Amino acid sequence: MVETVTLSPWRRALPIIARVRGKAGLGRTYRDHAEAIELAPAERIYSPGILSLPGESERATGTMPHTTVDEIRQLENEGEFSHGATLAYRIDNALLADGCVYYGYDYNVVTPGISRAPFIPGHVDRHGEAQLSSDTSSEMYFGHWLLDGQSTELLAADRGLDALAFGPPATHHKAEYRSVSGLDVRPVRYAAVDRLWVIDDRGLNSARNERWARLRDRVRALAAPPSSPERVYLVRSGGTSGRSVNNADAFEAALARHDFASVDPMKHSVAEIAGLLSRAKLVVSIEGSHQSHALMAMPPGSTLLTIQPADRFLHSYLFFANVAGIRSAYTIAEQECAGYRVDLDRLERTLDLIG
Repeated sequence: MVETVTLSPWRRALPIIARVRGKAGLGRTYRDHAEAIELAPAERIYSPGILSLPGESERATGTMPHTTVDEIRQLENEGEFSHGATLAYRIDNALLADGCVYYGYDYNVVTPGISRAPFIPGHVDRHGEAQLSSDTSSEMYFGHWLLDGQSTELLAADRGLDALAFGPPATHHKAEYRSVSGLDVRPVRYAAVDRLWVIDDRGLNSARNERWARLRDRVRALAAPPSSPERVYLVRSGGTSGRSVNNADAFEAALARHDFASVDPMKHSVAEIAGLLSRAKLVVSIEGSHQSHALMAMPPGSTLLTIQPADRFLHSYLFFANVAGIRSAYTIAEQECAGYRVDLDRLERTLDLIG
């Protein structure tokens, strides 16, 4: 049951107090402050590797700041990979405000880059025990929310806890996926929580994968039209990060010659996307969050071929594809002016390799 609580003046001033402490080097992370329990252990899990032409990874010129090209190359090998534990941190007497968690005199930013009031309102909703189901990546990127954030939301349901999330109520695809998944998440801007659970759910251990597989099963259960295509070009549109293909006309014409049907997720509902992808044996797509739709809907035994921009070499979805029984393949698109150019000969040879 949610009730309203009146905050003391010093708690209302926590946004200022916590930031001053942080700038003075006195701040503590919630991991230092909270009790932690292990919900699922770390483990090593087999990966079948990735399909590509010989030497393809040598064409990569860069990746994202948190990793290196050599580290990404290692993911292409068949073998076992380490995945972290699922941890839950209990924070007593927490405050949620403007995308931050406050505990004691310290804070943790969950949603960066948003406007924050210097004072918390005097009256806020109070929750007895709840789980924060927001994390930085899921707040920023749709693909992370669909594959990671929803799994954390499901964890709250499994544990019988209210799921709280920063941000406005979900709209468009996010709201539709929540409806399909049957998840109830309360959007909050300000809240006091007697016992708040913050989850480190990054490790793709077996328990974490089982949760995601349940969500995927719910999407796959949506009715599919009999005419669903076996080969799909999943169009990337509506994104903010420039990944334009300079030879898009020739690229799409090459796919059309191989009987690929174009599907733009921005033009379809979740049910329509799931139906159009549910029988696809091969999906080709530029790397990006929109590929998460494919991972939720493609059948086991299919293949996801990613066009990787040379300077942002990633295999972000490899382990999810493994869980779904989807093979991963890729080819590199070289940088050219403000966009990228797909090597059509290498594309053809990669399609031949996939079979």
